[in-house]
Amino acid sequence: MADTKTVSLALLAALALPAVAADLPAGVVAVPLVRAQALDAYYAEFQVGTPPQKEYLKVDTGSPFYSFLDPRNPMCTQASQPCSTYGTFNNLTSSTCHYEGAYFADGLAQRGYGDFLNDTLILGGVTMPNMYFGYTSGYSTMSYVSNPTATILGLTLNCAVTGPQCTWAGPYLLPQMKNASVIDIMAASFYLGLDDANATNAMMLLGGAYDKAKVDGDLFTLNMVDPQSIYLTDSQTNYVNVTAMEVVLDGGNRTSQTYGDEGVGIPILLDTGTASWYMSDSIFQAVYQGLGGQGSGDNLNRVQVIDCLYRDPSHSKSYISVEFGTTGKVQIPLSSLVSKFADGTCGSFITPRGDSASTMGDTFLRGVYTIFDEENWTVTMGNVRHTAEQQIVPFPKGGFKAKA
Repeated sequence: MADTKTVSLALLAALALPAVAADLPAGVVAVPLVRAQALDAYYAEFQVGTPPQKEYLKVDTGSPFYSFLDPRNPMCTQASQPCSTYGTFNNLTSSTCHYEGAYFADGLAQRGYGDFLNDTLILGGVTMPNMYFGYTSGYSTMSYVSNPTATILGLTLNCAVTGPQCTWAGPYLLPQMKNASVIDIMAASFYLGLDDANATNAMMLLGGAYDKAKVDGDLFTLNMVDPQSIYLTDSQTNYVNVTAMEVVLDGGNRTSQTYGDEGVGIPILLDTGTASWYMSDSIFQAVYQGLGGQGSGDNLNRVQVIDCLYRDPSHSKSYISVEFGTTGKVQIPLSSLVSKFADGTCGSFITPRGDSASTMGDTFLRGVYTIFDEENWTVTMGNVRHTAEQQIVPFPKGGFKAKA
């Protein structure tokens, strides 16, 4: 895998596509996504304050909070300037910024902390005044902070302390956008694009619309696992039940595993905040061998080294399927799980996790088109179609419905 290299804000801006606001249904915001050079995350551009300051936040469907980065944060004042890649926000130079209180905590492994602020944001070309957010001024666990350093755009709902619909006030973007009538529905739809460092059409749609051109075949809708449950979902949205996975290799060799109670499965988080797909050992081993891996793989490294030959879809027709009970199944070519890094080497963000499966991050989510409806607590998905075409259409009346 290539070493992580910093890229300038100018390059990030050049990679981002303009939002297609003129073609959008009312109540929808289109946000181009920029992939990190290390191929391990996607970022959305914000402009914050008056005059606007540009900062990129990591898009994270596995966390609820969003915050901006204080340039006086000790991480940012290091000689290596780890905060320069994705930018920071200096609250002291914004004429519209207001202090809202202390004790912000980002809830992540690095334990970011700071204050709460209020200021004007621009996202996807849409100006939103009086937005409430966290301000990350320090980290309690510096060893967990990545370089380049960035804060996150959390897109789950936090259901632990935010009422029966998980929408009480806090540093949560979607509820604020809905309350301000910027979006019509608290929903986020994702096309993460080809697994290509030069791909530039990854897109997030906020509100009640999706890009029909990016769907190959039919969509199906799942109920989220109860987001009020601390035990099942850590009291947040975006978990779904997965019942089985199967790996089918060239020559017909099959490896399958079922999960949880029959017809129920186990809760799995669909998380754009991580590149990794955490698989049970047997499924991981089948995928790894299908990608030419020797031995048992490296469970201490999130990237498995893979021969770049296996990126070529014509080299192998092997695939992995993921079943969501009787509701639906997606089938993803193994070739699409292999990333090519800046130094010309290749690898796959797949990781073994013992007897059971766990979080499915970008490596899975690139293979599907995904719609998170945070109001009706559903996830709608289907196999992805990689195309430059766009056909952005509203949700069906009443939203997508899971099978009874």
